[in-house]
Amino acid sequence: MRAALLLGAGLLAAAGAAAQTTAPWQVEVGAGIEHADNGSADWHQLDLALRSRFAPRSVAEISARRTRRYGFDDSEIGLGLALPLGERWSVAASAQASPEHRVLARLAGRVDVARSFDGGWVLGGGVARSLFDGAGSDPSGSSTLRLLGERYVGNWRFAAGLSRTRIDGGGGGAEGGWLLQADRYFGDVGRLGVVAARGREPENLPEVGGVVSTRVTTLGLVGTWPLGGAWALTGALVRTLSSDGEVRSGPRTGDAVGSSYRRDGVRLGLRYDF
Repeated sequence: MRAALLLGAGLLAAAGAAAQTTAPWQVEVGAGIEHADNGSADWHQLDLALRSRFAPRSVAEISARRTRRYGFDDSEIGLGLALPLGERWSVAASAQASPEHRVLARLAGRVDVARSFDGGWVLGGGVARSLFDGAGSDPSGSSTLRLLGERYVGNWRFAAGLSRTRIDGGGGGAEGGWLLQADRYFGDVGRLGVVAARGREPENLPEVGGVVSTRVTTLGLVGTWPLGGAWALTGALVRTLSSDGEVRSGPRTGDAVGSSYRRDGVRLGLRYDF
């Protein structure tokens, strides 16, 4: 889905999901679709993840997904690891690669570090880098710095974050973004949450032969619903408003592209702990 932070983005989300159960293994399969109101073809996604909770506060993940955007089929494989660094510190790192990378990033990775405090507080930060080179575009990339604060109160989790993203090319400087999230946990594995976010997002756009930076504002509902036994249903509903598209690489660098439009998406997944 377009807003990665909402739909299974990063190993920290995987670590949180696996931490809700004592089962050593977890597998999840999902499918998603996004529809735009500007007449463009729907986006489709299939994804699969296998996670291992091999020690307390430790999660390893291998994942794969297949996407169809702008008439191009891309695949992606990912690896991730989350580990404790003492009683209060933790670190998570993940990397993804797309063999075709016609629309998706050729390579992407991120590292996040967090520290817990008394009173249910957690503060963390991270850095991410993506490299694009596909669909006839010149090489480009993006770099992001993130800060995140969390507060756990009973069965609730509240989070707020700030980010600065710089996209290579076009002479543009770093631009700020933000995130707000609230989650309610129930039962052994249940969770319902709402997320709002705003920032700049890069992607290969085949029709312009380059990487385009787009401002996106996203509102989403995410959740995990227990089905009984070791099974659970995961899902997300997302609305994304896109605007201010600008070409950042290729022969049309600096050009404004497209117009403001809305994209609505849904993802459903099935999870099994064993």
